[in-house]
Amino acid sequence: MSWLFFGLGNAIFKTLEDLTLKKASFEEDPIFLLFVLHTINVVLLIIPLFLFGIPSFNSKFIFAVFINSIIYLATGIMYVKAIKISEISLIAPILSFVPLFLLITSPLILGEFPNPISLIGVILIVAGTYIINMNSKKDFMDPLTSIFRHKGTRLVLFVTILWSFAANFDKMAIVNSNPFFYLVIVNLLQTIYLLPIIILSKKKISNKTNIKWILLAGLFGTLMILSAMYAIQLTLVAYVVSVKRLSIILTVIVGSLLFKEHDLKKRSLGSVIMVIGAILIGLNS
Repeated sequence: MSWLFFGLGNAIFKTLEDLTLKKASFEEDPIFLLFVLHTINVVLLIIPLFLFGIPSFNSKFIFAVFINSIIYLATGIMYVKAIKISEISLIAPILSFVPLFLLITSPLILGEFPNPISLIGVILIVAGTYIINMNSKKDFMDPLTSIFRHKGTRLVLFVTILWSFAANFDKMAIVNSNPFFYLVIVNLLQTIYLLPIIILSKKKISNKTNIKWILLAGLFGTLMILSAMYAIQLTLVAYVVSVKRLSIILTVIVGSLLFKEHDLKKRSLGSVIMVIGAILIGLNS
């Protein structure tokens, strides 16, 4: 069960990354934050690459890397902006929509079709979303339509749609090369894309006290990636992804307490239901 150790570590590091990113985002520009985070990832991830060496790769790998470097750049900017403007306990549960959208994108890109049990997971994700946004003073459909009215949740919902495409290209890249090589290259490309913007706009840290939070976010992000890679080598990907969903519950609870956010009980209950739905989809797809 050593995979479970790395799987739980993956969930914890994801929570820590989001919390430190939220702390740093209060005063910092999302694009600058993303540039620093990717730079840290490249520096730290290149160490295991040196240990394993540069693997062979083909045209499918190059195609997947190019597509995902653009997708992750766009979603990264949107995700950091959403964390900056919204309560983290409100937007974290929306990440449960990724496996839901995978039910649509995986058959289109990889030809992988879901198990009927996954439909129960879809129902649970919708039910959890309803509970999180429930308001007794509004009409019946308001908890679902409110996702589109709030800018932060709207951004993260769009992020999850794009991530559902990216997850398929992740698999395509890793199958045709090496996980560490893929992670280094995709992070390096995003750093290169952002560099001209950083230079031309002369963006820099607005508050030096945020340096520690940015560095911690980068460190936790790298540890999250590494723990996932080690866990995947020891068990099925579906198990690792399912355990990682626990980070949503951790982020909602800790984020609510740390940043004094609202509706902890309601958001926690909705998050648990959504995570169960996401796990059902992940294990039965």
